[in-house]
Amino acid sequence: MKLLVIALLSLVAMVSPMPSVVMRAERMIYSLFRNALSAERAAPCEEQECKGTILKEAEELGLTDFVKYMDEAKLTTDLSKPGHITVFAPTNEAINTLPGYVKKVLDKKTAVERIMKYHVVEEDLSKSQMENEALIATLLGGEAKIRFNVYKDGKVITASGAPIILPETKATNGVLFKVDGLLEPPCGTIAKCLKECPVFKKLTEAMEKVNMEEMLNSQGPFTFFAPSDKAFEKIPKETLDRLMSNTTALKELLMYHVVSGTYYTAGWTDNDELTTKSGKPITVKEGEGNSYVY
Repeated sequence: MKLLVIALLSLVAMVSPMPSVVMRAERMIYSLFRNALSAERAAPCEEQECKGTILKEAEELGLTDFVKYMDEAKLTTDLSKPGHITVFAPTNEAINTLPGYVKKVLDKKTAVERIMKYHVVEEDLSKSQMENEALIATLLGGEAKIRFNVYKDGKVITASGAPIILPETKATNGVLFKVDGLLEPPCGTIAKCLKECPVFKKLTEAMEKVNMEEMLNSQGPFTFFAPSDKAFEKIPKETLDRLMSNTTALKELLMYHVVSGTYYTAGWTDNDELTTKSGKPITVKEGEGNSYVY
């Protein structure tokens, strides 16, 4: 392409020695070159015909609730303008089954903008890039990266815990992946998230007693099966008091709740066995509508 432009410019210079003519011809040829280059760099449509922009494809796939929230977040322009982006769009069913408190959060303008930006990556992504524990930056910026995990011999791939529905849809300005869940931006490290959540006060107190915060603030990744205050309430007071005063036993118990690696429920298989930081295994049990670890 570059050689062709040079050849054309040389030809113009030979035909017309007038500087003004040469300059106009140069501008025209460079414009043609840029357009051709842009066409070459358009979203990957080699294996699949691109029918429209990501916004149009999302509408045609019936992802109306996602489009509605993107519109409320004033991000629909990002889905329709030329470029190279990847969008993870929750299905209507995934949004409709969200807990009530999450839907209330989505009703807030600043929150919906933050959450929806977390669904957009400013580059073309392919399935091959979604390796286990890979982190990809989003439009939200900062440390709000999407974490990919691969389970069940590659049959299940999740984006921040939401199962990705394949195949992807290629658009003129990027790639669209449907996901079976809303992607929620991370609130920080495990220790930070637990401290900020009001239902883990007793657990936070126990963690401070055995100095677990340093580990849970490190890079990890870790999965913490975190007992809530209601879980602690089920322990007889005398037993709990004795446990809280014995830091050795307390730390061993808490370490029994921590596993190295990221284990979202979408990747669980009945009777999976995971090794905890205490060195002892725990077993995952799938029930009707619920999952258990013991």
